[in-house]
Amino acid sequence: LENKDEQKSKSDKNQKIFNLIAKGEGIAIEFKATLQKSIDKPNIPPTVIENNVIKSIAGFCNTEGGNLLIGVSDNGDIIGIEQDNFQSNDKFKNHLKNIVDARVTQSVFSYINTEFFKIEGKTVCLIECEKSDTAIFVQYEGVTHFYKRNLESTDSLNPQETLEYCKKRFK
Repeated sequence: LENKDEQKSKSDKNQKIFNLIAKGEGIAIEFKATLQKSIDKPNIPPTVIENNVIKSIAGFCNTEGGNLLIGVSDNGDIIGIEQDNFQSNDKFKNHLKNIVDARVTQSVFSYINTEFFKIEGKTVCLIECEKSDTAIFVQYEGVTHFYKRNLESTDSLNPQETLEYCKKRFK
């Protein structure tokens, strides 16, 4: 059994997630239900869902930073990363690392931090993304993409927009 101090520190830790959910999605907060599994449309390939997570990470780093919550639906319900059926948080984190490693500019790892929270028996993965010093690019289906946050969404910029944005943002 946990003593009261341990229970209190766990609920205090979880308050960070509740506070982010309460703020809702915006320029610095994004919710993703899962890492690779579509809840509503099971025929969507895992790579498409994974790309949405990767886009958010790159977009946050390329803009002002932000927080990505995986295991939280768009309406703020905690559904848990268990939906992805990984055997453990370590397996989940290793898969996340492998897909990011394969498709995102390597420097991204110095700008992200991952933490897990157990809330109501479900696990939420928080990825805190810092504002990057260099442009972060994503490879997807043989094409290089540049993403930035714009209000509640992550947008892909065309080459001209990317050039103009990078001139202003990365000096």
